[in-house]
Amino acid sequence: MEIHELIDEWEREGAIDRTDIGESVAKNPQLHAAWWRHFCRERTALQDQKKELSQLRHAKHNFYAYGPTRETQLLGWAYPVVGKILKTEVERYVDNDPHVVAKAREVSLQQEKVDFCESTIKSLKDRGFACRTAIDWHKFTSGEG
Repeated sequence: MEIHELIDEWEREGAIDRTDIGESVAKNPQLHAAWWRHFCRERTALQDQKKELSQLRHAKHNFYAYGPTRETQLLGWAYPVVGKILKTEVERYVDNDPHVVAKAREVSLQQEKVDFCESTIKSLKDRGFACRTAIDWHKFTSGEG
C-alpha cells in the first residue's frame, strides 16, 4: 500500500463525526485493529527491505572490491572505467551505486509508512479523550454542564 493510500484511508475513517460521537467512540476497536494490521504489515515489509538492502550492499561491496563476475555481468552491473578500486574507496562506490541508492530510497519510503501507521495508532489511543472533550463542550455550550 502506498503512503498516500494510508493517509487517505485515515482521513476517511479517522474523522470524528460530531453529530454522532458515540458511533465514533464505538468504532475505536475496529480502527485500532485495522491500523495495527497495517502497522504489522508495513513493519514486516520494512524489515524485509532492510535485509535486501544489506544483502545488496554486501554484493556491491564484493563487486567493487574484487571486480565483476559472470553473475554480476548477467545482472548488468557496470564496473567503473577507473580500473581497480582501492579498498579505501569501495564504500564510496557502494554508497553511490544507483542500485543501492534506489533500494535505500525504498527503505526510507517504507520507514515513512511505518512511522505514519505508528503515529495513527498513537492518535487512536487519544481519540477517546478527544470524544470526551467534544461531549463536554457540547454540554457546556447547550447549558447542560
